[in-house]
Amino acid sequence: ESTSKNGARSRNNRKLPQADHTPYDHDVINVYNSMEPWHVIDKLNDAANGDTVLFEPGDYVINSKICPFTENAHPSYTIKGTGESPSDTVIYAAEFACANNHIVIENIEIWGSLGTTCSNELSYDNDAGLIFRNSIVKVFGKPFELLIHKVHFINSEFINLIPHSSDGLIENDRYPLVAMNSKFVGFDRAIVFDNDTPLSSKFVKISKNSFEDNCGNCEYLAGNVTSECSEITSSLSPNTPKGNNIEIYDNIIDILRYLRWDERSPPIYYILFKKVVKAGETTVYRIPNGYSMIQYPSGFYPVYTDAAHAYQFDTTARYRKRVYISFKREEVFGLDCETVEFFFYKDGMTAWQSLAGVTYTSPRQYDINIAKKKASLDGLIIAAFVPEGDCVAPD
Repeated sequence: ESTSKNGARSRNNRKLPQADHTPYDHDVINVYNSMEPWHVIDKLNDAANGDTVLFEPGDYVINSKICPFTENAHPSYTIKGTGESPSDTVIYAAEFACANNHIVIENIEIWGSLGTTCSNELSYDNDAGLIFRNSIVKVFGKPFELLIHKVHFINSEFINLIPHSSDGLIENDRYPLVAMNSKFVGFDRAIVFDNDTPLSSKFVKISKNSFEDNCGNCEYLAGNVTSECSEITSSLSPNTPKGNNIEIYDNIIDILRYLRWDERSPPIYYILFKKVVKAGETTVYRIPNGYSMIQYPSGFYPVYTDAAHAYQFDTTARYRKRVYISFKREEVFGLDCETVEFFFYKDGMTAWQSLAGVTYTSPRQYDINIAKKKASLDGLIIAAFVPEGDCVAPD
């Protein structure tokens, strides 16, 4: 059996199936500033599908890939800093070569080296996804090979330390493209829409970003247009417009795992806002670490069907009163158990909070009614659990 240098289980001896739709070990792997660089790299390499890698505050020089997997199983995990702000946890010399990964990097400042260049079309991996969330990414020129995977920025900063030496976020017809509440600094062109087809509001979510010291903020190559992003995206209707009883149907996709050929989407019929006072974009993705961010609710265990059902919601729309989310019951159920209870979690909370009192079940769906004063949708995680006493836990 292979073991890592730190004596932990190698990921080759962990549950890493051929697809990300069976129960996993959802472990938390802790990384400390006192560790040697090789030890930190070993910890990253030891991460398996569904894990969370927690970096304690401090500076880390790893000079290695931040995305270590090369298998075809598309493993999914989260790398997260535990400090109060991204700058409390700084990773230097990170290489981004993230084919075959679904990864969220959260609450970390990263100084990145150049990414690995794809040699041919066969090396493209359109199914891979990388999300920077509440993070600061500083690069020296070209940060990663954007042709091989989707890269999104949510509540983050993307800074080029060699001004105007490269482009920033490139769409390259590898949908979707998401930049929300983020800042782009020092690029030749900050966001490039590099395609020959009309932009689609289903896939392009560019909302409430800021730009500084870029030669061009946005460019659409099909029309050779360089301008403000709002001009290029003006033909797109935000999926959460201003008004009453605003429903989102077709524009709901999993922005991390979306695969253009099978139109993979989260199991949601619709999201309904009672009253939207300022238009914006609303997104959702199945979080990589399933349920391992905090301890399970007492007396419950996670739901595993086609996937672990824990979803991250974000919105730049401003709304009042409440929001309704309708989950597809046939895709969210507790294995041999029909009893499902939904819980929510946001950063700063110490435990899951039940939504049982505001969940309504019908033969086709679970409808959740969340008052804004209880929890705002922006940054909210909603997960499904089943009671231990009613069901048989997965092996």
